[in-house]
Amino acid sequence: EGTEPGETFDPELIPGLAGPLQHALSGSRNYDTLVQKKGKNVIIGVVPIPSEDNPLQTVGFLAFQHKSRITEILQWQQISRQILLVLIFTTGLAGLFGIIFGFLNAKFLTDRLDKVTTSARAWSQGNFTVLVDDHNRDELAELGHTLNNMAVQMDNLLDERQEISIMEERNRLARELHDSVKQQAFAASAQLAAAHSLYKRDPDSAVSNLFEAERLVDDVRRELTDLIHELRPAALKGEGLVKATRQLAAETENMLGIPILVRVKGERTIPLDIEQTLYRILQGALSNVARHSFAKRVDIQITYSRVDIQLSIEDDGIGFQPADHSYGIGLKSIQERIDLINGSMHLTSQPGDGTQLLIQAPINSLP
Repeated sequence: EGTEPGETFDPELIPGLAGPLQHALSGSRNYDTLVQKKGKNVIIGVVPIPSEDNPLQTVGFLAFQHKSRITEILQWQQISRQILLVLIFTTGLAGLFGIIFGFLNAKFLTDRLDKVTTSARAWSQGNFTVLVDDHNRDELAELGHTLNNMAVQMDNLLDERQEISIMEERNRLARELHDSVKQQAFAASAQLAAAHSLYKRDPDSAVSNLFEAERLVDDVRRELTDLIHELRPAALKGEGLVKATRQLAAETENMLGIPILVRVKGERTIPLDIEQTLYRILQGALSNVARHSFAKRVDIQITYSRVDIQLSIEDDGIGFQPADHSYGIGLKSIQERIDLINGSMHLTSQPGDGTQLLIQAPINSLP
């Protein structure tokens, strides 16, 4: 390569050829002296060209230089290995970024769902002021806004219902005061007026009128005490209907001096509105026992089932005719409370046979 035919061959054209050429010119036929390896992939050498007539006679030499492709293959393997390493590193880095992004995204969603859960838990406890705080613009945020609107509507509905309950309670108290306290106060006033007109000419009659007036005033005091007792907040917060019932029974037992037995079957958690309503009904029923029944014993039973709750109040008092007007106001008040919880009332009573009041209310059917 680089020499035309007929020109003098310069061994320097092939670096490293001078040694093998010198050995060839000196008549060497040893492969190890005629062929040498240069570097990792280059082989150089000199091959004697024998005469056709006399193989032992050399007529010329063939110099050669050969580059092996093994190095190229090795280089490609090295390049491939580097590419593979880059791909592995890139894939690992992408996977790491994916894990970090997935974790952060999952934590972001979890935090937002925790806000919804916290608000829902507060709503289940009757606190509708805790709203979902989510200012994002996606489906989850839209759900939070919808739930917030529902909570606001529920809060407004409860406020309206409370106002209605307050109005109904005021009406009931007005009827109680008009039909009992006002009449007794008027009768006491009449007795005092009679005593005033008789105390000079008939002192004995005047004294009798004063005693009657005193009795009527004492009745007024007891009526007002009972009404105030009914107005006290039901001791249900953190205690439940059963514990509040036992406490009320104990207080009434001490006041009347008669045994009051409380029995409970299948106690479970029910909506607070139902518990409060049943407690108010129980207050009214025990108030009627104290005023009218002259009972020597009262039995209270609360029975829970999967779908409803029953409250039974039974006494062994003098009984009455349910149509009697003097009892109608108290029963009407109880019926109004029962209607608030979609319940039903069954009253059994006859003069001389005591009284049983049975209340039944569905657990999941508030209006």
